[in-house]
Amino acid sequence: MSTARHAVVIGASFAGLCAARVLGDFFDRVTIVERDALPSGARDAQATLDRPGVPQGRHVHALLARGLTELEHLFPGFRADALERGAIEMDMGLEAAFLRVYSWAPRLDFGVPLLVASRWLFEAAVRKRCLATPGLEVRDRAMVIGLSTAARDGCLRVDAVRVTGEGGDATLPAELVVDASGRGSKAPEWLEAIGVTPPEETVVDGHWGYSTRWYRAPAELPKRWWWRAIIIEGRPPDMLRGGVLIPIEDGQWMVTVGGASGEYPPTDEGGFLAALANLRSPLIAEAVALARPTSPIYGSRTMSNRYRHYEHSGRSVGGFIAVGDAVCAFNPIYGQGMTTAALCAAALRDALQRSHGRTLPATFFARQARVQRDAWTLATGADLRLRKTTGKRPLASGIVAPYFDALVLAATTPSSTSDSSTCCRC
Repeated sequence: MSTARHAVVIGASFAGLCAARVLGDFFDRVTIVERDALPSGARDAQATLDRPGVPQGRHVHALLARGLTELEHLFPGFRADALERGAIEMDMGLEAAFLRVYSWAPRLDFGVPLLVASRWLFEAAVRKRCLATPGLEVRDRAMVIGLSTAARDGCLRVDAVRVTGEGGDATLPAELVVDASGRGSKAPEWLEAIGVTPPEETVVDGHWGYSTRWYRAPAELPKRWWWRAIIIEGRPPDMLRGGVLIPIEDGQWMVTVGGASGEYPPTDEGGFLAALANLRSPLIAEAVALARPTSPIYGSRTMSNRYRHYEHSGRSVGGFIAVGDAVCAFNPIYGQGMTTAALCAAALRDALQRSHGRTLPATFFARQARVQRDAWTLATGADLRLRKTTGKRPLASGIVAPYFDALVLAATTPSSTSDSSTCCRC
C-alpha cells in the first residue's frame, strides 16, 4: 500500500495506541482523537489517571505472555520500561495460591511469566512509545460526533470525522478512520446516520460485577504465606463469588471480589469485607486485615461479552474500520483485553501490507475476526456454563462446557511432576 496522507484513530485506548503505532508506518500523519483528558506525565497521580472512558481501569490487569510478546514487537523496550516503573513479573503456577473449583491447585512451574500492574502503568508505558511515532499527534478533550462521506468510484467512502471539543467544532479529513473507542462505541449509530446498516451484535452476559479496593501491602507477612498472589474461584451453582489479590507497583495490592449471575459484590466497606470473609477460603480476608486501604471501593458492572460482526456486514464502507473492544469486548475477568488489542494491531499491519483502498476494510475485518474468535469462544464458553447467563447459546456450547470442566479438573489434579507438598493448605 502506498503511503497515504492522513489516518484518524478514535480513542487512545490500548487498541487505539497499538493501531496508531502500526498506522505510523503507512501514513504521513496519524491523529488520535480522545474524549478524556490524557495525563501529561508518566507518573501522574492516580486521581488524574482515572478516566471515565476506561471504566475497567481501576480493576485487576494482567498481561498474558502472548500480549507481552506482541507489545514488545510493537514497542521495543516496553517490557524493560514496565518493569522499571514497577510492574511485577510472575509465574502464576508457582507464585499464586489458586483455589480452583474442585481444590487448591498444585504449584507447578508454568515457565510462562506474565506481567501484573495497574492499568495506568501499562498504558503509560505504551503511550510513551506510541507518542514517539513520527507524524503522530493527539487531540484529547475532543469527541467524535459523526462521520463524513463521499462517493468515490461509485462507492461510499468515509473521508473525514466530525469533532467537537474545547477548541470548538472541526472536521478532520482522513484517508482512513479507525474506531478504537471501546465497548461503548457509537460507530453503529454513525454508520446508520450515513445510510449504512450497522453490524449485527451478539451479546453473552453472565451478569458479572466487580468490587475492587487498593491496599498498601504489609511490610512482612506470616512465614507460612509463600504466595505473592491469591485467586479464589467460586463454585456454581451454590457459590457465585470469587476473589483475587494481585501485587502491583509501589508495594500495593489490588483486591477484587467478583460475582456472577447477578450476585454483584457490595461497594460499602462493611459489605466488601464481609464478602471477602465469606469466600470459599478466608485467605484474602486474612491478608487484607494486615494491610492498609488506600482507595475507595470501586464497582463495575460493564462485563458482558459483546461482538459486533463487522466481518459479516454485507456492505463494507471504504475508509473505515473498527478495532479491539469496539468490535469484540470480552468479560474482563478472563484477562484477554490487552493481549487481543495487540493482536488486532498485528492483523491491521498484515491487512495494510496485503490490500488497499476499498478492499482494506473487508480484508482487515476477516483477519481480525480470526484473531478474536478463540478468545470469544473461551470467554463466552466459560460464562455459558452459568445457568443465568443470557444470550444465544451456540450448538457447540454443550461440548465446550464439559471441556472446561475437564480442563479445570486436570489442572487441579497433582501429577507425578508436581510438588504436592507445596499445594496451598493455608
